[in-house]
Parts: sequence; structure tokens; C-alpha cells
Amino acid sequence: MVILAIAAIERRKMVTVDITGAYLECELPDGDVVIMELDPLVTKLLQELDPDAKQYETVKGTTLVRLQRALYGCVQSARLWYERLRGALESIGFVVNPYDQCVFNAMVDGVQVTVAFHVDDLLITSVSDAALEHVIVGLRKEFVAVTVNRDPNHSYLGMNLMTNDEEVTVDMSGYLKKLLADRKVRRAHSPASGNLCRDFEDSPLLSEQDKADFHSDVAKILFLAKRVGTECITATSVLASKVQAPTEVNLQRLDRLFGYLDFCKDDLKLHFKWGGKVEFDAYIDASWVTHDDGHGRTGIVLMMAGCVVAAWTYKQKMVTLSSTESEVVALSDGLTQVMWLRAMLAAQGYDVPPTTVYQDNSAVMELMKRPRGTHQRTKHLDVRYFYARGLELEGDIRMEWLSTKHMVADLLTKPLQGALFKTLTNRLRGI
Repeated sequence: MVILAIAAIERRKMVTVDITGAYLECELPDGDVVIMELDPLVTKLLQELDPDAKQYETVKGTTLVRLQRALYGCVQSARLWYERLRGALESIGFVVNPYDQCVFNAMVDGVQVTVAFHVDDLLITSVSDAALEHVIVGLRKEFVAVTVNRDPNHSYLGMNLMTNDEEVTVDMSGYLKKLLADRKVRRAHSPASGNLCRDFEDSPLLSEQDKADFHSDVAKILFLAKRVGTECITATSVLASKVQAPTEVNLQRLDRLFGYLDFCKDDLKLHFKWGGKVEFDAYIDASWVTHDDGHGRTGIVLMMAGCVVAAWTYKQKMVTLSSTESEVVALSDGLTQVMWLRAMLAAQGYDVPPTTVYQDNSAVMELMKRPRGTHQRTKHLDVRYFYARGLELEGDIRMEWLSTKHMVADLLTKPLQGALFKTLTNRLRGI
């Protein structure tokens, strides 16, 4: 998502590449002996291709073969393919980003070109058509079958990437259509009701089959929520924590989540705006005593190009004694993500200004103005406080207060409904 945001900010052109039969491009090392048994059907087909293979047929009608190349299913194949692809990219001048080793950059005629990949699917961006062609030519020299899409619209890792004169949009309409197919849902205007984080211990457990289906459905929604459905992450996260022992109440919550996805399916897309600077803002929020066991909840949102590029929500690991303490815990946790993205962007070659970190808790803002923590009630949080305070003093971050009605991370700390939910959701999507 960060690479897409950069592409929008710099008005880069995009190309997607698929390398067919990627693992078969990798030869197994001489000392790496992998024996595979071909079943009787494949054995017959092999003998039709090569009659001499008949002599190797076993009494079971199978054939044992030694692999010379990597194959899908072998544990070493992914590593071999990564090293093969990395070597190919480095041979045409690319350098890996040390903070994300599936992102590579090169300078071609003074212009940066970036490659981000997942296995054999590559997303290549640059402002220069010549730079993009340089990469494509290099890949075709290295690999047997390379499929290239130069159109403005791309299908990439289950997402539809579309560009126009104003923005880059991302949706998962095809994936969502399959997710909702043949599913009876009752439409809902929000992903969850207000009792999402409550435990109803008297609710009956699901049957083994329903439990397996529940686990599968939650994982499918999580794949969507971590990409374009950020407002669904809170509900999905809570449900994901219940997959080992889901109850009928949890199933009802899942049904409501599906109802919301059906309700908003035509609007579920991200809008990365053209222009601006390569920088980002962070929104960090917490809710106090959200769960029945007294734990609070953290919400973290990172925004670039007017849209969300990363978001996290999770139950806090410690029980805090006040809302201010919950906010300090969330702040220190969220700043680790902020610092990672700053380092990643620096490795991309950008001089990133201090990152604005928005907070809606006035007490936390007052704490951050003090030279050191002195109050007995917050003394046990000194390490977390000094970490945040130190980053501000060093110029890495700049703390700013923001009212709750504009705090998009509030969506990730508790279930919201109504006008506030709609307003913050639109903000996340870049509307």
C-alpha cells in the first residue's frame, strides 16, 4: 500500500508482471536430494512420453524420481525462488530495501524505478516508461515466460488497481463477490454492535463443522479487511481471537459482519490522491476497559496520499488504571510502527519530515510537554513515556491534539455506529 501511495503522490506509471512457473526456474543444489513418488496415473503418462520410464515402475505402479528443479510443495522452493529473483533484479541494477526485502529500487537514466513482489507477481512503478521497459527487458532475458500488463487497470493479489487523472483506486470487488456468493445475509450499516467485546460465557459452542466454517470465514474477511476494509478490522480481530472456541454469539457477530460487507460492497475501495509530498501521518488511539477482563484496546492508523496504508487493532496486553494510561500504552506501541515506516521510506530515498502523530487525549498531550514523568500515578509507565518523549525531542515525530470526531483510529478501538462511523470510514478510504 505504501508503494501504491508513492505511485499516486509522484504520478508514477504502473506495470504488473507475472512470471509463469516461477519455482521451476530454480535448480536444486547438488547436495539437496529430493525424491518424489509419482502416482500410478502420472506414471502411465510419463511412460507415454518416455517408454524407457517403464523400467522404473515399482510394484505399486508408481515411479520414484529425483527432482532437479524446485517444485511447489517443497519447503526450500520459496527461498530458492527469492534468491533467484533477487539475483535477477540485482543483475540489472536493483538494490533491496533492508526494511522490506520484497521491495527493490534502481535508478535508470536518473529516474527511480521500484519493484514490489509477492512470490511471482511483481508490481513495478516509475514516472518513466523507458525505466519500466528497462526492467521488463531485463526480466525477459532472465526468465522463460514473463507476462506483462501495461494497461491503467491491473489485477494484483486479489486487488483491482485502477489509475485515472486524479488518483489510484484499489478495490477487491471480485474477491468480495465470491465471498458473498450464495450467502444469505441481513444487511447492516456497521460491522458490529456495541457489545462486540463482551464475552457471553453462557452462549453454546459451535459444532466442529460450524467451528471449521467459522474459522475459514473469519480468515477470508481478514484478508479483505487488511487491504481495503479497514473499518472491519476491529470486528474481524475480535472474531479471530475466538476461532478456537467460537460460540453462537460469535457466529451472530460474523453474520452481521457479512451483512455490512454486503451493504457497503459498492463503496469498498481506497482512493490514493495524486500529488503532494512523500510523507505520512499517524493516528493512535485507545479505549479503556473495553474487554470484560479489564483490558483496553489499541488502534493505530497510518495515512499517506490521503488514504490508509496500514492499520492495526488489538487487545492491550496489560490492564491499565486510567484512560490516560491506556493512551500511553497505545502511543508507545504505535510509535514502533511509525519508526519502521520512516526507516522504510528513508531507504527508498526520501527525506521524511517529522511525522505528525495525532492524539485525542488532552492528558497525554500534557504529559508529553513535561521534561520527565514525575507523578506517582504514571511512574510505572516511564519507559513508554520516555520512548515517545525522546522521539519527539529528536525530531522524528510531532505530537498534535485532534478531536475525537476526527480521530480515525477511534474506529479501531471499539465498535462505532451512525454518522461518526460513516465519517471516519470515508476518511480512511480517502473520500
